[in-house]
Amino acid sequence: MKKDDIILIRIVSVAVLLAALALIIVFGARISLFDSICDEIYLGNITDSLGGFPLYSKVYYQGMGVIYKLLFSIILYSCIISVAGIFLRLRGVASLANIGSITSVVTGFFLIISKVFENNALIHRLFSFIYLGEAGSFDKNVDEMHFIPGRVVYLGVILIILGILCCIMIKTSSLKKLKNYRGAYRGNWAMFIMPVVYGNASLNIMYDQVSRAFIHGLMGNTPWCRLDKVKFLCPVPGYDRHFAITESFGVEMINIPMTENGPDMDLVEKYVNNDSAVKGIWCVPKYSNPQGFTYSDETVKRFAGLKPAANDFRIFWDNAYVIHHLYEDKQDEILDIISECEKAGNPDMVFEFASTSKVSFPGGGIAAIAASEGNLNDIKKHLTIQTIGYDKLNQLRHVRYFKNLDGLKAHMAKHAEQLRPKFEATLKVFDDELTGLGIGSWYAPRGGYFISFDAMEGCAKSIVAKCKEAGVTLTNAGATFPYHKDPKDSNIRIAPSFPTDMAQAADIFVLCVKIASVEKLLETK
Repeated sequence: MKKDDIILIRIVSVAVLLAALALIIVFGARISLFDSICDEIYLGNITDSLGGFPLYSKVYYQGMGVIYKLLFSIILYSCIISVAGIFLRLRGVASLANIGSITSVVTGFFLIISKVFENNALIHRLFSFIYLGEAGSFDKNVDEMHFIPGRVVYLGVILIILGILCCIMIKTSSLKKLKNYRGAYRGNWAMFIMPVVYGNASLNIMYDQVSRAFIHGLMGNTPWCRLDKVKFLCPVPGYDRHFAITESFGVEMINIPMTENGPDMDLVEKYVNNDSAVKGIWCVPKYSNPQGFTYSDETVKRFAGLKPAANDFRIFWDNAYVIHHLYEDKQDEILDIISECEKAGNPDMVFEFASTSKVSFPGGGIAAIAASEGNLNDIKKHLTIQTIGYDKLNQLRHVRYFKNLDGLKAHMAKHAEQLRPKFEATLKVFDDELTGLGIGSWYAPRGGYFISFDAMEGCAKSIVAKCKEAGVTLTNAGATFPYHKDPKDSNIRIAPSFPTDMAQAADIFVLCVKIASVEKLLETK
């Protein structure tokens, strides 16, 4: 069983124990336990062998009743609110649950003591002194006091055992970190996922995070605008709009080569762990833009285990294609970066972004950011000033239409049915026309929205220009690199999702690849 699953079981166990405590205290001991005895005394239904009842003995039951009501209320309300808080992820749940558990133990001992000392004259006189200002006289017939039910002792023992058990479970369940808990994408519990939901674009959230870092700093760190140098790592080829954000703030961007397992982690670790000017890295971890690679488990764990030289280093984890599979039987999986960072002792190191821009409607979807509690509190501090709120009606539309994760997956399966033929048509032309020629390489992705094509060095711009002349418009050469500068002038991003005849467009593309390659080969001779 995975650690995340064990934690979830323990958290739910805490909720069950707290609920059990509340039920036992309500239906077992009952709040009227001592009041009912006092009522019987005042009505004359309970008397001693002399036909009366010592005043200071009556006060004993009254005093015990007051203490019990206080303990009863603390247990009941702390347990009820804690159970609700666990499922609603309210702040301070762990502390409140501990209060309920500890009070349960105290109440258990109190009930046992109240029964044991029921016929103790000294205790009776003590209550009399507290309530009446006089201790009363010793009366032997106090030995006859046996009005508290014997079951109270058993209830006390049960409350002690459950309270201690609950305290242990709270300590081992990571309940204090419930606000951060996400679980893994592989079988998570939606109730533990609580990102901040924004408007229609995750790109806007990313821009805001970089902007806040420059203006205000992250979680109390020095604003980046006051630093001499700010650097960002950029896996290449990558997403041009990511690079445009950091370029607009004057950030120095450093190319990090991509592999089929993700960015070159040796280089990432070298820069992040040794240079305090390195403040972030852009990542599209699943079906990366444009290559369609998915980060391996080892890569994700190495990210989580980074030891940044800068306290405010952040991984900008753009999980844009998390449910964007092309095939039902061939789907990539990826570890949850936030959970891995927490395990590695770096809970604040990552911002994770997602949106429905390529799920529902471009420009009409919803976007969200997930992060640690510290990061989210820092974000909300500024967000409450920045906006009153985003389009709640649009958020509601999405909830009512998709309903749940299964609804999203079913919808994305329809997307895949439309996109898969386009990808396959493009890749078939590449395979048929270019395989074995040594003038280009490509990768067949299992998801995402792009195909990355690497032409011969120095040919990308020529290929794009020739395609445009022939009526096929491509993303500009160099767009997948910072500053639009592809050192090898070889990478071209292809979007098969474009509404056109992809086989025909691919035919034109490979023809342009061949012509540009021949021209390049002739130049070098």
